[in-house]
Amino acid sequence: WKGGVSALQPVCRSRLHERWVRPIMVSDKFTCQRCGKQNDLCVHHDKIRFAEILQIAMSNFQVSDATTMTFEQKDTLAEWVTEFHIKNNVSGITLCVDCHEIVHAEEKTRDFGV
Repeated sequence: WKGGVSALQPVCRSRLHERWVRPIMVSDKFTCQRCGKQNDLCVHHDKIRFAEILQIAMSNFQVSDATTMTFEQKDTLAEWVTEFHIKNNVSGITLCVDCHEIVHAEEKTRDFGV
């Protein structure tokens, strides 16, 4: 359990799309940077995990459980998360869904020494 972080993800991700995700995809020419596919794309946080950014935001807003937040509070936090991405030049890479799963599996292996 991570303090209801999943309750924040949809609000944050929708806000991030135009200001962070789309510019990265444009820069990457809407192409998976691993296999070259041009459909089923997403942007992978390649240095700091999205969940880590949400945890920082929750700490800054002194929120322990996002499930108890009002929509207005979630919206304010989502704007903070978006600004964090922009101000801190959070890097990302365009990947297709398949490659994204592979990258996460590789990261998990690296993180846990599996």
